[in-house]
Amino acid sequence: MSEQLNLVVPSGSAIANRSSIAFTEIADLPLILPGTHAGLRTKLSKVELTSGVSLNITLEIDSSDLAKQAVRNGLGYAILPPVSFKAEAAGGELIGIPITEPELEQSVRYAVRPLWPVPRSTYDQVERIIFAEWHLA
Repeated sequence: MSEQLNLVVPSGSAIANRSSIAFTEIADLPLILPGTHAGLRTKLSKVELTSGVSLNITLEIDSSDLAKQAVRNGLGYAILPPVSFKAEAAGGELIGIPITEPELEQSVRYAVRPLWPVPRSTYDQVERIIFAEWHLA
């Protein structure tokens, strides 16, 4: 599965009404991103290199909950998948703006224990629930 990444902004932000934002446009914004060891940073670094854009990283926060709190407090903008801020978006606290040109996506994987001692039908049901929940997000 894959999910599009969004620029996460507080609901009162001047850009909160945007339907999308180009990668080059986020270069000037103060960004709150995970540390350099995170997969998201690796992905963003590759896009920076290919686009010639340098991002303005003002805070490095590895916790999405803390990053969302920093966004709510006006310390910058985060880049997260919609499932990460679903509750805050539903409550009107945070807005997600899809990043385009290029569209940024991240792969989502799930795993189970290799020797999970349950019938295959249980495994299949868990997989169906995961996919159903994911598509509701």
